[in-house]
Amino acid sequence: MVCSARCVDGECTVVGFTNTRINHIQSQWISGAATTMTLVPSDYGIVGAFNGPGAPALGDSFRTESFQIVPGTYNMHVIELRKNNRGLVTWYLDKSTVSFGSSDLYATPSDVVLDLIPITIPASFNNSHYLRGVVSKNAASNGYMIDIGEIWFD
Repeated sequence: MVCSARCVDGECTVVGFTNTRINHIQSQWISGAATTMTLVPSDYGIVGAFNGPGAPALGDSFRTESFQIVPGTYNMHVIELRKNNRGLVTWYLDKSTVSFGSSDLYATPSDVVLDLIPITIPASFNNSHYLRGVVSKNAASNGYMIDIGEIWFD
């Protein structure tokens, strides 16, 4: 998507983007067993993982902090720490019951990856949105933990 620039007295800003870089460490768990965010070091840097009481369970869900973005089609980038005990995250925008994509965090051997997921952002009040993720299990995985770093759009 191409955004316009607004210039006043030589100072230019991009119109339409505000806070479109999300740090998973600031996400909130909204249902299920997991309640505590922990910081996990990775080859990328620090990522966020939810824990206790007990690991995230099947069907647990979380919500990111709100962000503002103009309507359009984007690529959502997600930094993920993949291991053999990681699960799947199915992604939803706002209160939608229709998923726009998923992230499979299972991998052997372990790896830090940049996942790319296409998303269409509709119009909303103040162009405000949030992401919601629901945790499930990859059949090959021996768990369903999730470790996610930053999320951004372009």
